[in-house]
Amino acid sequence: MKKLMSLLLVLAMALCSLTFASAEDGLNVLLLVPSTEGSYFSASVLAVKDLETKYPGTTTETIAMGAIPMDKASAEYELETYMPFLEDACASGKYDLIITMGAECNAALIAAAQKYPEQKFFSADLQGIEGSALETDPLSNVYGLMYKSQDIGYLAGYVACLVTTSDMPKANADKKVGVIVGIDAPGLNEYIGSFCQVCEEQGVTVYIDYAGDFIADIAPQVAEKAAAMYAEGVDVIWQVAGSAGSGVFTAAKEAGRYAFGVDCDQTLTVSDPDEAATIVTSFYADYGAAIDSVFASVLDGTFVGGTYPLVGLNEGFIGYAHNDQFMAMTTQDIQDKIAALYDSVKTNPVEIFSVTADPEGWETLKLAVSPKD
Repeated sequence: MKKLMSLLLVLAMALCSLTFASAEDGLNVLLLVPSTEGSYFSASVLAVKDLETKYPGTTTETIAMGAIPMDKASAEYELETYMPFLEDACASGKYDLIITMGAECNAALIAAAQKYPEQKFFSADLQGIEGSALETDPLSNVYGLMYKSQDIGYLAGYVACLVTTSDMPKANADKKVGVIVGIDAPGLNEYIGSFCQVCEEQGVTVYIDYAGDFIADIAPQVAEKAAAMYAEGVDVIWQVAGSAGSGVFTAAKEAGRYAFGVDCDQTLTVSDPDEAATIVTSFYADYGAAIDSVFASVLDGTFVGGTYPLVGLNEGFIGYAHNDQFMAMTTQDIQDKIAALYDSVKTNPVEIFSVTADPEGWETLKLAVSPKD
């Protein structure tokens, strides 16, 4: 009996050891992005790196494949540029999950997924798959999310109205806010159409301008555009222009006004502390929550590809940075009203304006909120 008990004890200890080891074993994850710079890409870089902390034993790697100039952007060029990176990663057999960030990566992701059906993929931004092979013939080894950009804009507009009508120390009596967007295109205007929707409802004037690109090289020009808005009495400007949008923070610092970030908590990505100090909050599709949820599904064996849902506020994938700086800069009333909005949309969804669905309405809306002097 003693020998039997001893054997059972040894087996139990071995089983515990194996269980502990499996809990500590992570996965190998690769993130492929055009660039690690700019708020949009930084969001995925930070989220993937955070997996190592959340899941002990996990190893992650990030490769910047190179940004594609806008004048060369096409599905063919994107495939030619990014496919070698996907090919090398898949052929290595090293990775349990390959993540791409950026709609420009999707052509290569689809081609690689078709060639390597055993490899699991996640596109953290599957925008633009309409009419692609992925839409017509879903792949069981690919999971991806599409986000309601208009939901991000609605939230940003809601908070902008709260700021400009508040007694925050850098807000004046004028009800004026601004937005600087990367380019004048329907997909980008989708962010600011709903922003303007809220502002029209609240009687707030919106100054709109476009950077012309998303690259850091033009940040000084963006700073000039933002400075002109602040000179007109704008309290807060939301930048939706990637790396170029950093010029908004420069102008906010010099003008002593407020700014909003985009795509991730930009207080973590802006190197100048005085510029970072102007950021009230940032609005984004919550790529961190998306990456974490997909990683967990691969880890526990519940990964299901072939589905590509469109998600927004109601699904819990639209966020804002409510960090210590936000809590210190805003009033309790503002914080309570944002929390109330989140609670409300769960049971009573808001009808949010879409530029792509109503381009004529967009022209009317722009005119309604534009400066009248």
